[in-house]
Formats: sequence, C-alpha cells, structure tokens
Amino acid sequence: MSDRTMRRSLTDVTSLLRRGTAPSYVDHSVVRVVGQRCVQTDGFRAEAARPHSPRALSGSLVANFGDVLLNSTGAGTIGRSCVFNVDGIYVVDSHVTVLRARPDIVEPRWIDLILRSPAGQRYLESHCFVGSTNQTELSRSELGKFQILTPPIMEQRRIISALDDLLRLKKSIGSSIAKWMNVRRGELDRTFGCGAGSHEYSIVPLESVAQISGGLTLGASIAGIGGVDIPYMRVANVQDGYIDTRDMKSVRVTAADVQKFRLKSGDVLLTEGGDIDKLGRGGVWDGRIDPCLHQNHIFRVRCFRSKMIPEYLALYLMSRPGRDYFMSMAKQTTNLASISLSQVKVMPIPRPSISEQARIVELFASYDLMIKEEQRELSKLEKVEQGILMDALRDW
Repeated sequence: MSDRTMRRSLTDVTSLLRRGTAPSYVDHSVVRVVGQRCVQTDGFRAEAARPHSPRALSGSLVANFGDVLLNSTGAGTIGRSCVFNVDGIYVVDSHVTVLRARPDIVEPRWIDLILRSPAGQRYLESHCFVGSTNQTELSRSELGKFQILTPPIMEQRRIISALDDLLRLKKSIGSSIAKWMNVRRGELDRTFGCGAGSHEYSIVPLESVAQISGGLTLGASIAGIGGVDIPYMRVANVQDGYIDTRDMKSVRVTAADVQKFRLKSGDVLLTEGGDIDKLGRGGVWDGRIDPCLHQNHIFRVRCFRSKMIPEYLALYLMSRPGRDYFMSMAKQTTNLASISLSQVKVMPIPRPSISEQARIVELFASYDLMIKEEQRELSKLEKVEQGILMDALRDW
C-alpha cells in the first residue's frame, strides 16, 4: 500500500450519505423503488424493484449511476451492499442508505469493497440499534464516522481492476462447472431411463444384490472399561453423492456394537429420512476413518461385488428414477419424510452386467474428475483474491 494512504471517515469521502424515504407504490410505472431485495451480495437486482408513482418524486432520493447502496435495516440484511449500475429512474426507500463517492478521493467500488470486508462488516454490526418500530437499524451517524483506508485513486483502480480480472475468471470457471454438472445430470437421466436413448436393463430388488441394515440407536449409556468411543455417521455427514467427514461426532459403545455397525470401504450409505430433501441421499464410504459406525437414521448397503458395484448403485440413487422411488414410498409429515428398511430392501434397481456397470462408473468418474479440476482452479483463484484483499487492507 502506498505511503500516501490515508484514513478518512465515510462522511469525508462522500458528497451524500443519506437514507431513502417511504415510497409511494403503484401497479405500473417506469419509476422504480430500490428496496432491500434489490441490494444483493452479487450486485444490484433491478427485477426486485417495485413500481413507484411518478407524481411522488418530489423529495424522494433518486439513485445515481455509481452510488453505493447499503441495506440499513432488518436483521439478516443489514450490511449488504452493492454499486448501483443500471439506467432509469430509481428512488431509494427508507431501508437503504445511499453513499455517493467524491470522485476526487475514492472510487465507489472501493467503498463497497471496504463495507464488504470482515472489518467493515464487524463495524456495521457493532453500530446497530433497535429503533422505534422495534426494527434493527444501522446508526447513520456512526456509519458516517467509519474510518476507511483511502490510497490514491490510481492505486484503488489497480486493486479493483485486479479483482475484476479474477472475478471474470471465476465466473468463467463457474460457468464451466455448471456446464459439466448439467451434462452429468443429463447423462445420469439418460442412463437410467429418463428420455430417448435409455437402456433396457433387468430390474431386481435391492436385497438381491446387497445386504441392507439399519444403524446404531443412540441414547444408551455405556460406561466403564466395557465401552469405547467411536466416530459415527449421521444424516449431516451423508450428502448427495459424497460423504462429508469435516464434522464428526463420537459415541461410546460396546465391542459387540463395533462389530455389528462397523463400516467397510465400499459401503453405500443411505439416509432414512428427515427433511424431504435429505430422504434417500447417499454416497460410497471410502474407509477414511476406521473404525467408524453409522447411526439408525443411516442405512448401510453392502453390495455383493459379484452382482453390483457400489459406485454404480450410488449413481442410480442420485438419478431421477431413484429419487422418484423414495418420494413415492416415503411416509410424510409436515416438511419431514422417512422410508422403512423393508421399503429400501425391495427398491427396484436396474442391473446390467458388471462390465456395463464398470463402464458407467468410469464415464461418470471422468465427469467428476473434470468438475473437481475446475473446482480446484476456482479454489486457487479464491486464495489469490483473498491475498489481494489482505494486502490491500493490511494496514487497516
């Protein structure tokens, strides 16, 4: 950062720092209202702006191109900011504050960058109060006192340009990831019978190609020398297509329990229920933790390797026909659903030859490899972005 970098208050670097006014809504108008929903972390959302009466423009705060918009009321939305970058007449409502940068001192994007930074968010969070309408609000006077770093304009632009270059690369990689995921999803549906070109495979009940069992019921207290603490799988660990072990819990069990509920590499783990989106979610266990158990909300499906490849079964569980089976058989209550062990055992599974299963698994492994490579590149760019931000704000 340049030696000429200064600290200035937001009041000093803006020509306008003002909250909007109550709007006058109508059914149709070319004049629109900037509200909280318009201000998103990924930019300004013009489609969320409601119509405003042209006759009520007098006294309204009209947003200028390049204004920084900051959500200033409402728990969960305070502190969200973006730069106003669309044409047209937009008035600002009383939930949003406009910060109009002084062009000789600061770029609007620089203010937005500071507001979004961890230090900026901490400052905003610490200067909120509950107003007369019992609504959480950001103090405008304290916002104006907020001290920000202001390097020379050219240095601000250099940093912003570097971040823009990274953003373009991130969007390009994100689009590539989305494309490969769509290709993968389409191939999954085609392979398992959704649409033209689907294959005809023999259909067998799951219990004919695998051993299915329930898991350990938690709650029994095991103490003393007869018990041992063992990590276990719960619903939160079994995601759609993979197993997440970043947050593992342990349970104290007997040696007999370890023997009965111990997972083996290649076991397919399947969720018994919970929220409707979690029903039937599954992935293949790779044995990264051993011993490891599974609780009673997780079904363990241990394939007979001569009849079914675990990765093939996991793919089918993610397919539309696989998901449809769980939805059709589930017992549902409000926002919750569950499926029984007996229903899982008779689940119809398409069973091609082992060689055909292996071909299908290899095909999807190639898609997964391309997606992971793109995700690694995206992760690298995010680390570079963090480095630029840390360097830019290190003296703050």
